[in-house]
Amino acid sequence: MRSIAALLSAIVVLTVFFSRPLAADEATALLKGIGPKKAPVPSVGLLLRDDLKALFKNVMAAYFAEDKEKFLSYFNDQITMGSLTLQRKKPQATKDDLAKRIDKEFAAQDFKQLALDDAFDSLSPTMMFVLSEEQMRSNIPVWGFAAEPQDIVKFMQPGDYLVIANTLPDALDKVLLPATIYLIVRKIGDQFKVVGLD
Repeated sequence: MRSIAALLSAIVVLTVFFSRPLAADEATALLKGIGPKKAPVPSVGLLLRDDLKALFKNVMAAYFAEDKEKFLSYFNDQITMGSLTLQRKKPQATKDDLAKRIDKEFAAQDFKQLALDDAFDSLSPTMMFVLSEEQMRSNIPVWGFAAEPQDIVKFMQPGDYLVIANTLPDALDKVLLPATIYLIVRKIGDQFKVVGLD
């Protein structure tokens, strides 16, 4: 009996509230939502997104071909690199440091057995993303990557872009690779260069 009385009371209150004219501020709040809204951050344009995905593919194709010279040609002289899963502060490095690191990696395993399409699905919207630094700081989409966004964005500057991809399971069966690989890309002069990786 009490629940019926409570339900009837609620119906009366709602009827009275919605039957009276709304004040201007009430109507505005209902139409726009409560609180100030931020302007949406624009997404990366399609052409730029495709160019940055192509850069990622070129970098990784050179890596899998064990073509050190071509691989290094995509990088800036100063690079932030390391493994976020092992350390929270990524060291600054040079191309020479990166060259030494990949020499060790190439000596340790045969990457030539791996085709690019076996490692990454660039057409899947959930397997590879391109995000601007502004997007990373404001409205990250659904995140399905091993690297945490807040750990990546602290190494990005305004105008930088992140290209991040999950490694396909078949590739992980052939060679030792991170589950997620990303590149931080910056326009330097008239070219995009990789300034950070993991």
